[in-house]
Amino acid sequence: MTNSSYSGYRADIDGLRAIAVLSVVIFHAFPDFLKGGFVGVDIFFVISGFLISGIIYQNLENKKFSFIDFYGRRIRRIFPALILVMLFCLFFGWQVLLAEEYKQLGKHVTCGAMFVSNFCLWLESGYFDNSAESKPLLHLWSLGIEEQFYIVWPLFLWLSFRYKKIILPLLAVFIFISFYLSLFFSTQRPIEAFYLPPTRFWELFAGATLAYFSVFKKNITFIGRSSNFISIIGIFLIIIGIIAINKTDPFPGWRALFPVAGAFMLIAAGEKAFINRNILANKYAVWIGLISYPLYLWHWPLLAFARVIYADRVTTADIFAIIAVSIFLSWLTYILLEKPIRFGNKIVLKTISLLVAMSLVSGMGYIVYIREGISERNDIFHKLYSLTRLNIVTEWRFHDCHMQIDQGDKNFPDRDLCVDQNKRPLVVLWGDSIAASLYAGLKNLQKERKFGIAQFTANSCPPLVGYENPKRNLCKEINDDNIKYFKKIKPDIVLLAAAWRDGSNYPLEYLANTVQQLKNSGIKKIVMLGQLPSWKAELPRVLLNNSIDYRLQNKFPLYVKDSLYPNLENIDINLQKLANNLNIEYISTYKLMCTQEGCMTQTDKGTPAILFFDSDHMTPEGATWLFNNIQNQLMK
Repeated sequence: MTNSSYSGYRADIDGLRAIAVLSVVIFHAFPDFLKGGFVGVDIFFVISGFLISGIIYQNLENKKFSFIDFYGRRIRRIFPALILVMLFCLFFGWQVLLAEEYKQLGKHVTCGAMFVSNFCLWLESGYFDNSAESKPLLHLWSLGIEEQFYIVWPLFLWLSFRYKKIILPLLAVFIFISFYLSLFFSTQRPIEAFYLPPTRFWELFAGATLAYFSVFKKNITFIGRSSNFISIIGIFLIIIGIIAINKTDPFPGWRALFPVAGAFMLIAAGEKAFINRNILANKYAVWIGLISYPLYLWHWPLLAFARVIYADRVTTADIFAIIAVSIFLSWLTYILLEKPIRFGNKIVLKTISLLVAMSLVSGMGYIVYIREGISERNDIFHKLYSLTRLNIVTEWRFHDCHMQIDQGDKNFPDRDLCVDQNKRPLVVLWGDSIAASLYAGLKNLQKERKFGIAQFTANSCPPLVGYENPKRNLCKEINDDNIKYFKKIKPDIVLLAAAWRDGSNYPLEYLANTVQQLKNSGIKKIVMLGQLPSWKAELPRVLLNNSIDYRLQNKFPLYVKDSLYPNLENIDINLQKLANNLNIEYISTYKLMCTQEGCMTQTDKGTPAILFFDSDHMTPEGATWLFNNIQNQLMK
């Protein structure tokens, strides 16, 4: 199927690597410009399946295959640059990351060193998981899938090679099963589809199939016009994938056929096809291809650290500079580290040294993780931040009185447990996760004033009767049941709290029906809590980025304007008008917490405590401060 010997070096495949890595880099740098650039990873999978499987086939055919030799080569190829990048992340993260961020980095270093990053990322992809931009080693998920493939695939080939004729039919079966799983999971369970090996292995098997033909069916070739035609279709399919696919599409699934089939065809066309010879084998494309692995490793941590530190202040010029630095570091890594270790003498010593070094790096990451990001490594700011994260699950009453999205089809398991029975007046806290973050403050207020609390909150489910959130199961059913239950417990006060924003988050037109149903249930006092201050990044990170003198004086500003969600004042005015029109009470958190200097970031009395642990969810200390200041409005 290829008109060149498999064993010979093919410059065009390095050029194909260049397309793959540049599409990923551009996507990570400018995601709105090249929306499907992430499919470059799928191109890498096909290339890897082709090259590595071909080597295994040839060595088995020549009776030279050795597991020690195979994995030794993998170690000398993969470990050097990976160890260097992970050490850089640990060192740089020590300087700039908050305790929780550094703890997560430590876990990702250990996962990366063990080549299970895809599983770690899958397991932590929850409602309060950090955004992708804050994970410097997010991109190691693909390396995990690739190395997991090379744990099982060589062993399978070694065991089955005496029956060589069954390999090709089995490859077809493996591709069919894996592709079917990819189709199913990409629509039903998209996170699993993206990260787990069974839905990705078909892409590597596609390359392995091509390698089978190249090694064992050398008389099957594409030449002349047919070769050119195949390569044109291949590059066209890749271009479609990069341009037409975007990250909101179910993926991999059938959409992954574009980059996978495109890469398959370009490799199958052979190095003499016009596109392969004149474009892919161009010396500049080949040079990028040669440094593609370290470039893949370097570019994302540099972009991620910049976005963590500077948030929305990263400019286009900054991003271009980061890409340039990534290319330079990749070239140095290739010349000074990769080539000397991969080739030359003392391969046994090199391999053992790399195994020891990777074990040490993994251990370092694990220490960072179990020591909670080593909050004591810096100053009081990190300690304050780490304290805000201790008992969030307990404080919110997860899975009992606060329903999470991951609870699937479950409603509140026992509503009676969420009510202080026989305590009056009874205050109902009703809303989404924003409301849940307020429970600790309301509970604290009970120490000073006698009243009962009923909590009915659910992630991404605002207190809007009739509204069904398309991104969340059971929201309408939960709220319908809430209204029925309110008729039973007859609360004195219902406090509505949510991430209202400007109506773009939740449709506020449902509020009128909600208020009417509450009034029909005999509830006399309905209070709407206005939009809480909200930042574009986690508040601790915003503080770290905006406080010039905190490192010297162990303090941070009381008010911060930068990185605030836009138009908070207008949002507050509009919410106030809406509440007035519905004849319900309104508490303006904006007027309480914001001035011309910005919005409050910490308590203003006693020992300072951060008010929000992320962009808009209050810490227990913050919620306590809030209710101490609004108690008269709420309870009068």
